[in-house]
Amino acid sequence: MEVISAGEQRNIDDDYWYIFHSGWAKFEGIPLVGGDELGIKPFSKKVMGSIKAESNCQLVRFAIEPLSSLLKGTPQLNFLLRKYRVSEDDPGVDWLRGPVTSYKLQVTGCNLGV
Repeated sequence: MEVISAGEQRNIDDDYWYIFHSGWAKFEGIPLVGGDELGIKPFSKKVMGSIKAESNCQLVRFAIEPLSSLLKGTPQLNFLLRKYRVSEDDPGVDWLRGPVTSYKLQVTGCNLGV
């Protein structure tokens, strides 16, 4: 948990994934609400800029290196985070594949030597 004191301004870069928890702050002049994500958002686009705390604020902070290792080693977490991004219609989701055509393969008169 990272605390930003009232009146303090911080630059958000791509070393961490931040989730706004509580308080009153603005990111690039736009008010934040609980759950807003900043910094490097896994499976989405980065959200970098400046945050200014109007009151004492709390942000949950994940360092990207250990988080990347955790996502690589935990398929369930990887899947759930991707599923969350899709369910929220995240505009940073550019990794989905389009429709895929499948064909029914029918084999007749094949001798497999059995």
